Amino acid sequence: METLSDVLGNATIIQCLFTASAFIFFYRLIARKMDIKFKEIDAKFDKIEAKLDRIELRLDKLELRVEKLELRMESIETRLEKLESKIEDIDRRLCRIEGSLSTHGHCLFSQSKSDQKAI
Repeated sequence: METLSDVLGNATIIQCLFTASAFIFFYRLIARKMDIKFKEIDAKFDKIEAKLDRIELRLDKLELRVEKLELRMESIETRLEKLESKIEDIDRRLCRIEGSLSTHGHCLFSQSKSDQKAI
């Protein structure tokens, strides 16, 4: 069995040149294939970036719509608060009217049966 030093010692210049040219040939072949794959990957990346840009535009539009909806909700909330305060005011007024009518004897519940029939 030959050792590495024996093989290298027996190698001629032609064998070394052939080996070097084989290495160069295969390196260039691999480099070309890698370039093709890198171009394919770059093309796919460009497509993905374009899709992401479109998605970002859609998200921006959605954010604007959400902001508009939030503003509308805030205005609705303030209107509901105003309505609630008005309802409370009307309820207080009705309670006062009911109380004054019941204390002055104008309430149907406090009248006798004969008084109720006359009305």
